Amino acid sequence: MILKILFSFQNLINKGNLTIEVSNFLYIKVEKEKVEINIKDIERVKNLLKIFSKRKKEKSIFNSFKSLIKKLNDIGEQFKRENKKLILKVEGKEILILGESSLLFKNFKIKNKLYLIKLFL
Repeated sequence: MILKILFSFQNLINKGNLTIEVSNFLYIKVEKEKVEINIKDIERVKNLLKIFSKRKKEKSIFNSFKSLIKKLNDIGEQFKRENKKLILKVEGKEILILGESSLLFKNFKIKNKLYLIKLFL
């Protein structure tokens, strides 16, 4: 549902972009073909995610990682279907690109494994 709204909003953008700043720790830049999320403070974002997340705690790191990969694949598939990308950055460094293929994954590309683990686990 949220992704459909995002894609509809992106289609309204003819040129240029919209940048949203959340209290100096999270920046979201929306363009016609891509969305960039730049995280400046990982811990504040993790705390924010805990507040809004309804997920149950996984019993093992393996199950947690497996669940994360499945969710990333599902979301990446939706971006790929719309010919759009979501780029996740931490401190300006690309971590993850949804909607782009890689050797290991069909619908997303991991650019920096260490930051990805730090953010999601």
